[in-house]
Amino acid sequence: SPFNILINKKLYPSYYDDFQCIGIKCKISCCKNWNITINKKDYLSLKKFKYSNELSKRIKHSMKRIRKDSTNIQYAKFDMINGNCPLLDESGLCALQLEKGHKALPFVCRNFPRNNIYYFSGYLENSVSTACENVLNLLWELPDGIKFNIAALSDNEIKNLSVDKASPLIYNAHNIQNLCINILQDRRLSLPQRIILMGSRLRELTKNNVDISQWISKTKAILSDNEVVMKYKSINSNSGKTKIMYISNNLHTLLSIAVTETYFKEDFSALINSLMIQENERTSFNENAYFHAESAFFKAFGDKEYFFENLAVNLLFHMKIPNLNSSEELWKSYINFCNFYSILRFVSVLSAKAQLPQSPGANKDELPIPGSKEALFHALVILSRSLIHNQERSNNLRNEFFKNESSSLAHMAILVSG
Repeated sequence: SPFNILINKKLYPSYYDDFQCIGIKCKISCCKNWNITINKKDYLSLKKFKYSNELSKRIKHSMKRIRKDSTNIQYAKFDMINGNCPLLDESGLCALQLEKGHKALPFVCRNFPRNNIYYFSGYLENSVSTACENVLNLLWELPDGIKFNIAALSDNEIKNLSVDKASPLIYNAHNIQNLCINILQDRRLSLPQRIILMGSRLRELTKNNVDISQWISKTKAILSDNEVVMKYKSINSNSGKTKIMYISNNLHTLLSIAVTETYFKEDFSALINSLMIQENERTSFNENAYFHAESAFFKAFGDKEYFFENLAVNLLFHMKIPNLNSSEELWKSYINFCNFYSILRFVSVLSAKAQLPQSPGANKDELPIPGSKEALFHALVILSRSLIHNQERSNNLRNEFFKNESSSLAHMAILVSG
């Protein structure tokens, strides 16, 4: 039956309040190479404001209603000009913000890359997306891992969250989420081994009539028993056959994204081409190219494994994984998480060898150098925008695992083995 959850506190990672937009210094601006949709409230507000003649013309000619399958959240959009927001001035700054101030911006522009959700964990959860390079910079500066803070909400932020259907999973959402984060930050194991340990515990949650209290107690007992934890070191063998399957799956994912991507086709082509070899007018996959890229990657970032841990924790928290609406949705969300982590790691390795194209409008000296932090961040940002921020695409890729009967924990061990 329906019930309400009183939410009077917020939960957020320590770096959330440190985030600031770096404006024109951003090499992969969120005002470029992205579809910008706005909600009904912002659409009506923008039509109501009085602007200078030049800005009025820009808004009138570029802001269009979405006529097919529109919602109050996706009610209108800006027609991009050569991939750029039509409201950008010649210096790359927002003409609307310059003229009317930050509060005049549509919510999507004011809030990105932030995500603020009243969640049935019992908190207003504040997170940030890896589709912004400055978020990656914040994760880069946390070698000791991510800490989470809890703070009281102001009176006007307190809310009753209505939940359609009570379930033991929802009642225990915060404890389950917290244990998953603890597992991902347990450095006794490699990151792939932690992901599999988390998956083995979540798999148990999908069984019928599972006692959640006992599950929580058992999971805590496992994490406190060093001998049990160490048994997971043997799960991820990373054998030659496993590695080829890992490469093949991620190459397939990259190809799937490249076919349907609107703005970053050249970037994904560069990543894919770094794995190809041309012989007698035939192009074929060259597995040695990946191993060379992997060697260059470890040379450049071998001491930055904490960054990928932070990336995984940020992803889990931002994407609200595991999804506790049902046992089925829980496992689907875990499959999504494994796929996201796997492909993020894969393009990170390729960025150490692939020559990524210059961002539109960038200076010639801003070409990402393979093996640099800039190239790594570039690859992670474009993938985050193309996959994590495209629900239809990510769901289609996830559903392939179920169609191909590859959604088992054993298959996930292969998927995250890189």
